[in-house]
Amino acid sequence: QVSALVSKCCTAQLSLDAAFLHRLENALAAQLSDPRSQVVKLACTVTTAVARTVPERFTADAVLRTLIKLSYVTIKAMSEPSIECLDALVQILPPATLLPSLSETQSDTHFQARARGCSLLAAVLVHNKGAPATLRGYEAVAHGMLVCCLNDTNPECRNKGREGYTL
Repeated sequence: QVSALVSKCCTAQLSLDAAFLHRLENALAAQLSDPRSQVVKLACTVTTAVARTVPERFTADAVLRTLIKLSYVTIKAMSEPSIECLDALVQILPPATLLPSLSETQSDTHFQARARGCSLLAAVLVHNKGAPATLRGYEAVAHGMLVCCLNDTNPECRNKGREGYTL
């Protein structure tokens, strides 16, 4: 139902108000937490569609946290769509939307979440390499994340930190 509603709004180019978007993001986060892989896959598709429709107003805070947790579950039918969705969101959403949620991954107890946060930070830096103005105001957050990645006890996190630091 959410997918049909979003596609109707997209095709009709309807304006989505902030309250509706907030409720929609909470609904998407709930669907992403569903134990059924088909629901998660569809929620990832809808999340990407919503982000493409209103990238400047899609806060995606709860959605990003849930997607990061899903990215390292052992059920590939759930982790692969979430990784693809995260990669798409990095390309669509502005750094101001992504970096606050990504910085929270550095205090996560799961090294997989920290590694995914470092990897996504590197992707954000690569995507915005030609437009440094989009990162303005978030240099300290990005630098702090890179330092955390480089100092992490997990080698995968350190490698992702080095990857991002070279940018």
